Amino acid sequence: MNIKHLSCKEFGLFKDLDLTVESGVHFLSGENKYNVSSDSNGSGKSMFLDCIHYALTGKSYRGYLPDNIKEVRIELDNGLVIVRQPKVLRIYQNGKEVDIKNIQDKQEHLNSLFGNITVNFTNWKYNGFVNLSDRDKKELLESLAFQDLPNFDELTEKVRQDIVKVQQQITQVQASSTSKEDMIKSLQQDILNLGDLSGYDEKVHSQYKMLIKQIERQIYHQESLHTIVCPKCNHSFVPGQENVSILSQDDLNKLKESLQQLRTIDEHLNSILTKINYKKTLENKILKLQQESTTDQSILTELNKKAQILENAKDILSPSGIRSYITTIFLDNFNKVLEYVSYKIAYGDLQVTLSGVSKLKSGDERNKIQVLVNELPIERYSDGEKRVVDIIIQEAFRLLYPNNVDFYVFDETLTLLDESRFQSVVSYYKNVVQGGGTIFVVSQDTDLGVYFDTVYKVIRKSASESIVTKNEQDVVLT
Repeated sequence: MNIKHLSCKEFGLFKDLDLTVESGVHFLSGENKYNVSSDSNGSGKSMFLDCIHYALTGKSYRGYLPDNIKEVRIELDNGLVIVRQPKVLRIYQNGKEVDIKNIQDKQEHLNSLFGNITVNFTNWKYNGFVNLSDRDKKELLESLAFQDLPNFDELTEKVRQDIVKVQQQITQVQASSTSKEDMIKSLQQDILNLGDLSGYDEKVHSQYKMLIKQIERQIYHQESLHTIVCPKCNHSFVPGQENVSILSQDDLNKLKESLQQLRTIDEHLNSILTKINYKKTLENKILKLQQESTTDQSILTELNKKAQILENAKDILSPSGIRSYITTIFLDNFNKVLEYVSYKIAYGDLQVTLSGVSKLKSGDERNKIQVLVNELPIERYSDGEKRVVDIIIQEAFRLLYPNNVDFYVFDETLTLLDESRFQSVVSYYKNVVQGGGTIFVVSQDTDLGVYFDTVYKVIRKSASESIVTKNEQDVVLT
């Protein structure tokens, strides 16, 4: 999709903008009449293009936005219209507003329609690949290499959180298992404290109890008899029951002594029986705790396996794991595209490749995205050649990961190119947009305008206002 129309009500230096965007390769220069010594610097060239970037993304491709933004409206050739104000975003498709509630979800909807448009806006100072830091180079390449894959940082954080949870579970189960082992040891000591209980015989104990009952009945019977003592022979008898055996008092006392001895033995045996029953209770508790401890060990085994799997997953998701592997594959494919673009733009004079490692003076290697030109570090080349290399890299990005927006900006990227290089780049991009699309080439060198059919100029009139002319005649926005 291509940009069809752009308008705004206050965006930095532009107070009222109304521009129909035509397909083709256009030249954009600047003139600062407010501060002549600045030449075209500060005229508003980049601000004009940032207005378009803001309309599409809500952000600045230069890293900062003007304070005075009222409204920006952009229309694309597929019927999509975007109206953006500070903290307000409205999207229309074929005249009907898209029903999405919050700004973040609306922007995500636009991103899904556009694709990654990072490479559509290139500024040699702000986001030229060659000038990016090592970290930013790596992040940009990974964002492209991983754009159709899950977010590895989010996955890594999820794995890290899962590891913490599993470790907490392991700690809890270990504490529970240790507590059970301590309880088992304590119960086992309690059993040892009961002493030797092996001499107890339940059958003998039962016989003692029966004998006690018999003697108790016998004593009760003797003591309940109403005896009479014969005064002549001192013989005791029960009137009317002459055949009943009556124990003498001495024999009855001996019987009572025997009963007391038997009761003492019974109490001892009862004490042993109580200990035996208590021992069984303790043994049952120990058995239950041992079963629970066995279950804990099984749980610990599974948790440790899970923890190891998660640790392995963390290693795989680390920068030196699958990300490194994917990046290596990406660089291999990217270098093939770079070879093609190098030939098309630089006719093979500058063969550009990216390397994932760099060699130190010691001969060791370290992970670092390095730009090589004809197998030499790009630092050995001139600024003009570096800019050609940057154009080749950006075009390789566009070819390898095309998006749905056919609008491109080269902000000062082509400056410092010699005439032949400049012509080859412009010729290449004129062929690119033949089927539809728009490219703005921005430069301070107004003499380069002769290579373009349409020349726009941003003129800074005052401290707070710039205008834009087309082919030095028509004012298309103020």
